[in-house]
Amino acid sequence: MADSKTWADVAHTAVQVGLAALIGGGFTLLATALNTDRQRKQELVKRRLELLETACTEINLYFDQLTNVNSILRRELRSLEAGNPLRYKDQLDRNKAELFERSSGLFAAEAKLQILREKSCTEIYRKFFSANAAYADVATIGNESCTIEILHQRFQKIVAARDELLDALGRAYTRSV
Repeated sequence: MADSKTWADVAHTAVQVGLAALIGGGFTLLATALNTDRQRKQELVKRRLELLETACTEINLYFDQLTNVNSILRRELRSLEAGNPLRYKDQLDRNKAELFERSSGLFAAEAKLQILREKSCTEIYRKFFSANAAYADVATIGNESCTIEILHQRFQKIVAARDELLDALGRAYTRSV
């Protein structure tokens, strides 16, 4: 009889230990899953913020280069209006080439916004891009439409669109944080 009681105690203890291990393992698994999910969400937020920052940087780099082109172009137009020859044509051509190289970053910024599903930012980006295209249509010396006044008007539309876009990106960034 003592043996059966001992076996019953052993079996009861084994069941208790097994049940405790099962419950402990379940809680460990749950805690690990929750921690992994939290880490995954943190990584997604971090990646989202990096993409927004990169888009802002690309837009600003492009705009800075466009400002250089605009400045040189206006200087050359003033010189032509005064009856002087072109003095900075080579510099203008170099800056336009650099602006063209920067345009790939501008397209990459749009792609990032689409990946992030930032619809409002993408719509404003298109307005920014359209303003740049309108500027590019006239921004050539020798083009009849290329006057200081028209360049100024079109450049101001670019500035307004860029400011609106950066504001929208800032709101998206703040929402993500």
